[in-house]
Amino acid sequence: MGEMQIIQLVPNKWVSESILMSITGLKKNTIKTA
Repeated sequence: MGEMQIIQLVPNKWVSESILMSITGLKKNTIKTA
């Protein structure tokens, strides 16, 4: 299977949670920097 096919099989919920975790991490890093 190609990467694109795997991504399509990944539940949207998991993707959303992953994005939220990334955004949260970025915000924490920004706060520490500021």
